[in-house]
Parts: sequence; C-alpha cells; structure tokens
Amino acid sequence: MKATRRGSIAARVRVAVLAAVLVAWSALPVAASGPYRMGPQDKVRVIVSEWSSAGGEARTRLTGEFTVDVAGLLSLPLIGEVEAAGRTTAEVGQAVSARMQARAGLVNPPVTSVEVVQYRPFYVLGFVANPGEHPYRPGLTVLQARTTSTAPPCRPRARARPSPRT
Repeated sequence: MKATRRGSIAARVRVAVLAAVLVAWSALPVAASGPYRMGPQDKVRVIVSEWSSAGGEARTRLTGEFTVDVAGLLSLPLIGEVEAAGRTTAEVGQAVSARMQARAGLVNPPVTSVEVVQYRPFYVLGFVANPGEHPYRPGLTVLQARTTSTAPPCRPRARARPSPRT
C-alpha cells in the first residue's frame, strides 16, 4: 500500500514540476528579443523623401506599401529589388536610401522611412479548434500564440473502477 502511495505522490510531483516548467516557458516571447527582423510575407510601408535646399522643402521620391517576397526581397519602383529578409526596418531604410542615391545621382542620400504595417503570420497545427494561419504581433508569447488557436478542453480520462465482488 505504501509503495503505491509513494508512486502516486512521486507522479503528482513530476506532473506539478512539468506544469510549472511549461507555464514558465510559455511566458517567453516567440521570437528572440531585439529588433524585429523582416521575412517573407511581411508588408511594409516605404517613404523616401529628399530635402531640397533650393526650394526649402522635402520632395517625396517614393511612397507605397510593399510585401517581402518568398526570396526575402522587396521590389520597389525606380530602384529594383532590395534584400529585406533578416534585416531590421532601419537596415532596409539605409539600403533603400543608398540605392536611391546611386540610381538618381543625388549628392546626399534621401531620408527613408520603413515601417511594418502587417507582420507575417505564424501557424498552429495539432489538436486545436482553429488550426492554421494566425496574425503575429510584436511581443507575442508562446502562451498567447497557443490561446489564439483556442484549443478544445481536455477531458479527464475515466478511471477504471474495480467491479464489486459478489
């Protein structure tokens, strides 16, 4: 009798420890901390402006929303393709400015603003109510991502009861 009681207590302790580890792990962000790095399916807004010292005004050279393709490139009018995958918005902005300066023959590089307007989705598979594609947002944790799929409730297993002896 003591052996089974010890066994069930040990099993409960293992389950409690595992649950605590999973709860702690699920509070961690999905992505590594640091600036967001772009990838395929990210949609960005790009605004390229040049300061005109003669007129004392800023002229917009390029503006629009563009999607990073499966190769990790942004295809922009006037300057062509710019590598975006694995880069931050600031790094892509610098690359666009340099390319625009070279293509347009500008003395100074233009000011470029790049912002993500729609993040690439993440996917949930398995025993969940809503498997498939879900929208990502910065700072999303594993637990939050898991709850977006609204998993069906787990039912406890029915315990086998000993049959009454007659």
